[in-house]
Amino acid sequence: MNNPVIISVAVILLLNNSCQNQEFRTIHENTEWSHTWIVNTSDTLLPRVLVIGDSHAERYYPHIAYSLNRLANVCKLSTSKSLGDPVLIEQISTVLKQHRFNIITFNNGLHGRKYSEKEYAKHLPELIETVKRNSKAKIILVNTTPARKANDLNNFQEFDLRITERNRILSEYAGKHDLMLVDFYNLGSGSTENYTDDGIHFNEKGVKKQAEILSNIIKGQI
Repeated sequence: MNNPVIISVAVILLLNNSCQNQEFRTIHENTEWSHTWIVNTSDTLLPRVLVIGDSHAERYYPHIAYSLNRLANVCKLSTSKSLGDPVLIEQISTVLKQHRFNIITFNNGLHGRKYSEKEYAKHLPELIETVKRNSKAKIILVNTTPARKANDLNNFQEFDLRITERNRILSEYAGKHDLMLVDFYNLGSGSTENYTDDGIHFNEKGVKKQAEILSNIIKGQI
């Protein structure tokens, strides 16, 4: 005869696992990528900066590294993973457990279109808590640039309304927790001059503007 206690425990475990799977889920994009670059790992003299973000961060990172040459060791973690995906937090946690950083910049919001803004808001505190648990670094949040239509840059994608909401969530959280917030949305909201034809990425002029803004802020913090 089956033990009813064992059966009950098994049912509870299955229900718990089901709830966790619903709460923490990974929705794969068609192409996923990640690039972690940690420099001068043996240097304990210069401050260390970690630039976290998507393809925008991937593009402005080299300019920041050049601007802060001899002032800081600038590293990066660029990824297609989005807030809402627990793997993003795992990626960041893995890096922070291995390396010390003095400043961390975080720019995330263009990917993860299949994650709701509710999921975005739910995972943001967990991300910050993960950083604080594994690092004493100063945190600089960066909001998301507008999404314009490819080859029709004068018009915005419908997704841009969701970017605006994600930026609102980020701004509200930053204000509540006294975190620095950098506004990149305004770099693309009033003009198309910083965009490539795909409506998502910035051209070299725009990338240099992003890098200049962040570099100056970082210099003021190190």
